[in-house]
Amino acid sequence: MDPSPRRDDSAGYCFVAAGMVAILATALTIAAWGFVSLFTTSTPIETEEIPFFIGPTMVISAISIAFSCMMRIGFELRDGSAAFPWLLTLASGIGGYLAASLIGLFAGLPPADSIQSIFLLMLIPINWLCVSAYWAITVRHIYTDRNRPRWRWEDPDDE
Repeated sequence: MDPSPRRDDSAGYCFVAAGMVAILATALTIAAWGFVSLFTTSTPIETEEIPFFIGPTMVISAISIAFSCMMRIGFELRDGSAAFPWLLTLASGIGGYLAASLIGLFAGLPPADSIQSIFLLMLIPINWLCVSAYWAITVRHIYTDRNRPRWRWEDPDDE
């Protein structure tokens, strides 16, 4: 792999890819919370006195931290650093968990619904995997000459 970036269109690509991966992380979080809720017969927030928007705010904060880490990775890749960003991927998982937990604590949730919640702990591997996938996708786009994958029925002249 050549250490110098090869594509000039990478700034917009990095932003769009980060947005798509953030949507993927949100979908994985909702699906994982649904399965855990189904199997444990519990809800992500057991406290009934909390306003309804606290749960989505917690998820949005965790995903926004993952998005900002992805944008930072995209900037580093465009500048020529193709090494795997271990620290940023860990920061996306742990930082998202801590942000969501702190929002829950400040909103008045007990520790069982915030810091000790299995639902919020699931944000760590989800964010880590999504940010790692973003790195792999973006590295492939910036540092290789390969075109996007095509279906068998697609005509090579269609672009």
